Amino acid sequence: MPPVSCNKDDLDELYEHVKASVVSVTTYNTDKYKLDFLTGFIIWSDRKHSLICVHQSAIDTKKTLYVHLTDGTIEKASMVQRSPSPSGHVVLMTTTESGQARKTVSFRTTEAMREDIFVIAEVEGGYRGFNMLTGTIISPSCKSKDPQSGEVILGSEHRFALSCAAANIIGAAVFDFNCLLVGTVSEFDDVSYDLNYALQSCHWVKQLEESLKAVNSKISLSKDMKINILETRKRKRNISKA
Repeated sequence: MPPVSCNKDDLDELYEHVKASVVSVTTYNTDKYKLDFLTGFIIWSDRKHSLICVHQSAIDTKKTLYVHLTDGTIEKASMVQRSPSPSGHVVLMTTTESGQARKTVSFRTTEAMREDIFVIAEVEGGYRGFNMLTGTIISPSCKSKDPQSGEVILGSEHRFALSCAAANIIGAAVFDFNCLLVGTVSEFDDVSYDLNYALQSCHWVKQLEESLKAVNSKISLSKDMKINILETRKRKRNISKA
């Protein structure tokens, strides 16, 4: 259910601002039946090409991959970076037929705290197409230790827990209410349906960018481009009431 601090019109505006940077990546069998799908997001684009992050799970390099955008466009994708990033993503590339750069996500470079968030994803069993899921970061730090050795489990020190009513959104981007990407879903709790875990993006975006610059030095990822939609709408409502 929506966070209590936000009404439907505000959520709709957040969705409209972010949706163009979210994609679904699919593979099909010989009968054109969809086999797998994952939610990805566009990290860089120019007039000719777009780079997309998608989680390594269910990516079969022997099958043709297709990227579905929220405007209904479908583009064939090729693998650019096969080695998973620290967040578990690989990078795909599509050819942009429109001749216009695609909208990209903007990464947050500070850690997420206890705050409202939202995810846009294609959800199995949900409404056809992309769904907006709202929730809250309930634990900004989910550091866990091995019960045998007592050592911190690698990667868990950068993990946070979020309430989000979907259990199949691995790899999906988690956005704060400034429309910044604060993390990506890395696993879900198979006991509690609405509990997911995500990796803080501020701890891996720099490494991702450096790996891409090794391929193309012109690539630069957007960071901290806040969109204060809710604050702007609040001011407008206050003015209209005056």
